[in-house]
Amino acid sequence: MFSKAKIEREANEFAVNLLLYNKNMQDYETKFDVLRENGIPYEMERFL
Repeated sequence: MFSKAKIEREANEFAVNLLLYNKNMQDYETKFDVLRENGIPYEMERFL
C-alpha cells in the first residue's frame, strides 16, 4: 500500500522536473534563482 506522503512527494518531484526540462542548472547562481526565474514556489526547493 502506498502512503499519501510518498505519492505527494513523487508528484512534486515530477512537477519540478517537468517545469525545468531542458534548463541548464549551471546558468543559475543559486537554487532560489532557478525557482524565481521559472515561476516555481520557493517551497519546492527541496525537490530540486
